[in-house]
Amino acid sequence: MAVVGAGGRVFGHVEELELETDTLRVESLHVQVTAAAVSDLGIKKPFWSHATLVVPARYIQAITDVVVLRLTIEEFAERLGTANAKS
Repeated sequence: MAVVGAGGRVFGHVEELELETDTLRVESLHVQVTAAAVSDLGIKKPFWSHATLVVPARYIQAITDVVVLRLTIEEFAERLGTANAKS
């Protein structure tokens, strides 16, 4: 299933879901990031593999035939940069 940012650009594809076992609610998505999104997000892609991001459920706006996020790629990159700076 494709994952699309608020601006309509494709982030990547859902690779895995994390569910709360008691309620069966989605906690987060593991997203295999496209090559273009890797560059836009400023993350490093492993040489022999693909880049994967964990996207918390609070960033999901809707799930239909695609997952639509509340943030654009640029907004997500800003939050990702802030999170990395705090680590």
